[in-house]
Amino acid sequence: MKFQEHIGPYALQLLHNFWEVFTRIITQEEENITGLAALECLRAILVVLTSIQERPDLYPEAEKIIFPTLKQSFGSGTMEYFEDFSRILSCFACYSNSISDDLWEFVPILYQEFETWALDYLPSILVSVDNIVTADREGFVKRNYFALLFQMYQKSLDMGPNELLEPVQIAACQLIELAIQNCLGSGDAYMEGIISVAMERMDKDFFGVALPTVIFNVFGNIFYYNPLLALSVLEKNKWTQSLFTQWFTFFEHFQRIYDRKVTVLGLSSIFLLPPSQWPAVIQNSVQNIFTTCLRLLSDCAKLRAEKEKNATEEAKITFADEARVNTLREAAAHANPEQMGLSNFDEDLRNEYEISAAEASFEEWLDQDPNALEDEDEVTTAIDPVNETAFFFHTIQVLQQNDSALFARICGSLTQDERNLMSFLNDIAKQ
Repeated sequence: MKFQEHIGPYALQLLHNFWEVFTRIITQEEENITGLAALECLRAILVVLTSIQERPDLYPEAEKIIFPTLKQSFGSGTMEYFEDFSRILSCFACYSNSISDDLWEFVPILYQEFETWALDYLPSILVSVDNIVTADREGFVKRNYFALLFQMYQKSLDMGPNELLEPVQIAACQLIELAIQNCLGSGDAYMEGIISVAMERMDKDFFGVALPTVIFNVFGNIFYYNPLLALSVLEKNKWTQSLFTQWFTFFEHFQRIYDRKVTVLGLSSIFLLPPSQWPAVIQNSVQNIFTTCLRLLSDCAKLRAEKEKNATEEAKITFADEARVNTLREAAAHANPEQMGLSNFDEDLRNEYEISAAEASFEEWLDQDPNALEDEDEVTTAIDPVNETAFFFHTIQVLQQNDSALFARICGSLTQDERNLMSFLNDIAKQ
């Protein structure tokens, strides 16, 4: 019988027991129990929460068990538990039927932790906030939490070049991407600040391609969000030429479909504007913008075909797997079933805590370079439903309607290979 089938009927009681032991440890009521035992409790809680994801009705009751003291635990000398706290919040965001008001209250709490001491933990904060925001975009807008995300983005990038901080700055850019994509048009007031911070950071050194990639992705999102506003801010500050020069010399460094996709969405959004609203830099570069979109779309199509070809039947590692493998490692070496309240628990369930050959399949994933960008298949974004190829052809139809002569000149200047590519991509867009 599967692990999940065993744990479901006992889930709430297990959560209560594990959480009670954890709170006793951190309040020093259990002097003979170490901090390692506290971590084991949290990992066990994660196993329970991820194992009942087919029972979303249990999460509101689980919130009542965990949330009151979890709110108090933040900022009270529990630094070593911060990442597991963040994972717990992600479980509730991912598996509940809805985002409760109580869960939303953790966003400003996470922000305060960031401001006071947890800057290095921004990648963990990103995961929790991402899961909450994407599950309830209206709730994000209603609470005006864009301001909190912008402040974390600004503070992180304003710290300038620092190899150790680049993972934090990458997370900050992804956090502001999250805000732009999910603000439902309510983010106009922040766009100039976002652009200003990014342009200032672009003038400084980098220690790899990951950070400049996500900064350019921020620009792609801004153009897709509001191309006229983006161009207005760039022109006002005389940044247009500098940005497009740097952007167009960087495309060869893109590694993911997502990077190309968001660039195409941003650049082709310019074609939605009447050409009379384009600054001189854009008017002089329109042919290059057009053909660049074609090449990036071609790359997307090729990469997707390669992924499909290389797809295997192997199960994908999930957030639940992360929780389980951490619990396997810690609990198998140190767990005391009597102490954890498992002495009378089913033997099959306890066997799930044993290290097995399956752990080897996690090794490569767990040892990934923390500065590397995640694969787009591992995350969900608000632009996932958008077909970038279909969007491009929509925008050039608008361009043709706005200025048929310009459109004809652009198409007339294409090489035969570019015409063939355009025809191929048009077929893809119609599928």
